[in-house]
Amino acid sequence: MSGCSDAGQTCGKEVSAMRGRERELQAVTSLLEHAKQGRSGTLLVEGKPGLGKSLLLGEAAAAARNIGFVLAAAAADDLTRYLPAGPLLAALGQPPYQTQPEPRRGPAGAPFSLAEDIGQRLADRARSAPLLVCLDDLQSADTATLLALRLLPTQLASYPIAWILARSAGHRGSPAEMLFDLLAGEGAMRLELMPLGDEAVAALIADAVGGEPDQMLLGLASRAAGNPSLITELVAGFVDEHAITVQAGRARLSTDVLPRRMQAAVRGRFHRLSRRARQLVETAAILGRSFRLEDAAAMLGTSAAELLPAVEEALAAEVLIATREALTFQRLSKQRRTSSRQRMPTILRCSRGSIRCARLSW
Repeated sequence: MSGCSDAGQTCGKEVSAMRGRERELQAVTSLLEHAKQGRSGTLLVEGKPGLGKSLLLGEAAAAARNIGFVLAAAAADDLTRYLPAGPLLAALGQPPYQTQPEPRRGPAGAPFSLAEDIGQRLADRARSAPLLVCLDDLQSADTATLLALRLLPTQLASYPIAWILARSAGHRGSPAEMLFDLLAGEGAMRLELMPLGDEAVAALIADAVGGEPDQMLLGLASRAAGNPSLITELVAGFVDEHAITVQAGRARLSTDVLPRRMQAAVRGRFHRLSRRARQLVETAAILGRSFRLEDAAAMLGTSAAELLPAVEEALAAEVLIATREALTFQRLSKQRRTSSRQRMPTILRCSRGSIRCARLSW
C-alpha cells in the first residue's frame, strides 16, 4: 500500500500486526541473548490462527540476523507431512530426497538416523555462529520432524542454538501438542498469543492509515475480536476501496459497508478447515445459526464424541463459537436487513433442496 497523502485524501500504509506483543518480543530478545552467550533455549509459541505467530517468527528471524545469527527457518504444511523431516530439511536448505540415511535398526530406526543426521548438520552450523532454528505451523508437521524436535534441543544443549517452535492452537491431543507439553516440562518457555487489547487495536489501525481511527472504524474493527490478521484485512480493504480519509490527524471511515477483500478472508477460514470439519459445518448450517452437537452428529450418522476433533478445529478457526447451550456460527457483526451489500456473502452455498444456509456475516 502507498503512504498517506494530504489531509482529506484516502490513505494507506503497510500494516504491522506487532502492536501489543511487547511481552512476546521481550521473550524473543532474551532467548537470542542467552544463545549468543552460549546458552541454548527453546521458545514455544501457540495461538489461534491470525493472532500473529508467523509475524512474530519473522520478527525473531530479522532480529537474529541483525546480531550475527545463522538462520534455519521453515514452516510445515499439509504436503510436507508426507516428507520425513521435511520442515527441518527445508530449514537447512536441503531437498528431502537428498537425505536418505541408512537405518540403524531397520525401518523403525530410520527416523532416529534422520534426526541424528539433522542434528549433526545443525551442530556444524552452530560451531561458526549462534544459530536460530525457527519452525512454524508444527500442527501440520510429520512424525519424523516431531521426533527430531523431541530429541535435538536436549542433545544440542551445549551449542549456541535458539529454538522457536510455533503451532496453531485448537488441536487437542495432537502429536504437536504432546511435543510442546514435553518440551515445556523440560524447561522450554511457552507463550500463548492472545487477542489484541483495545489500545493495541487502535494503534495498529493508526499505523496503517496514519491517523487516529474514529469510532465507526474502531467499532467495526472490534468485531474482529482482537485478531490482528482480520483487522489488517479489514483496514486494507477499506484503503483499497478509498473508504478512509485522514483530516487533522483523524482517520474517518466514510462507509459501513464491509470491503470485498474481507469477504475473501472469511471464506478462506472455511476452506482451510479439514474435510471432516467442513462436513460438520455444512451439515450444521441446515440446523440454523445455533445448533446442538448431538443433532449434527445424528444427521452425520455418528456420535458427538467422534465429532469433537472437528468441533475443536472449527472453534480454533473461529468459524464456530461455544455457548453453554449450543454451538453457534461466528457472527462478526450485526446483520443489516436493508441491503444485501451490507452482509458478507454466503460462505456455505445453499445446495438444491436446502432450507437454510449459514452465513458468516458482519
